[in-house]
Amino acid sequence: MKEGKIVGLANHTVLIAKNGSERPIDDSAAPIRDESGTIIGAVLVFRDISERKRTDRGLRTSEVRRRRALDAAELGSWNIDPAKNSLLSDERFRMILHGSTDPLSHEEAFAAIHPDDMERVQTRIGKALRDRAPFEETYRIRGATGDSRTVIARGMAEYDVHGQAIMLPGAVLDITRQIQAEEKLRESEERLRFALKAARTGTWELDARNDRFSCCDACKQNFGRGGSESFTYQELIASIHPEDRQRFLQTMDHAMRQAGEFDVEYRAHWPDESEHWVQMRGNGTAHANGRTTTLSSG
Repeated sequence: MKEGKIVGLANHTVLIAKNGSERPIDDSAAPIRDESGTIIGAVLVFRDISERKRTDRGLRTSEVRRRRALDAAELGSWNIDPAKNSLLSDERFRMILHGSTDPLSHEEAFAAIHPDDMERVQTRIGKALRDRAPFEETYRIRGATGDSRTVIARGMAEYDVHGQAIMLPGAVLDITRQIQAEEKLRESEERLRFALKAARTGTWELDARNDRFSCCDACKQNFGRGGSESFTYQELIASIHPEDRQRFLQTMDHAMRQAGEFDVEYRAHWPDESEHWVQMRGNGTAHANGRTTTLSSG
């Protein structure tokens, strides 16, 4: 009333009802003037903002949960404004791309992409925006110290009523360790294949749950078969010398019942009727119910 104008009252105002319940409100006061313009009173306006407060709390809770989910998944989040070429990002995104939590511009983020991958990434983003489709791409980035890492980025643009992209939010995950593990596994498998080939050692596996038998080319060669030829477990048994067959079957049965290792030598007849000695080593594998369901040899 002293100022003679509409004013808002203090924030966080709460009205207490007769029953003791509390309601958060927005409030304002406006002066009442008589015909001469003299202030003779004031009118107070209260607005119940309980629903807005609940919505605000829900949004804050949702944001906390989103942040926790991103942290648990080691995801960094980003949001690109296509019209302004501007970037908003969280700390994890900046750590993944730049190795620090310092602010990162749109230009700096793209400059971190490996030169050999840059055109492909830009093409994929452009196509996703034109097709209004999700964006997903795996590419390499160059760290601030010159190290190279591999990430996978996913996003989906949001559009206005005119069909123009107004933002491209998404997330990025550093998959360098996964890629390195896969490369080591491939190298290990390649070394194993080379060793098996050099030793003429073949591998096979029998799944007793469905009688599914699989074997590698080297295994087939030890029985006089070509790599492209069909070779079943029944054919393997039939190729064993009659005098050795029962011993082989007993050995397999014991390995199946005991889930243990086996080592057996026997004579095998090739399709050309020549006879060859074969040594087979392997083990039976017990599954969750305790039953041995797989025999494998190498």
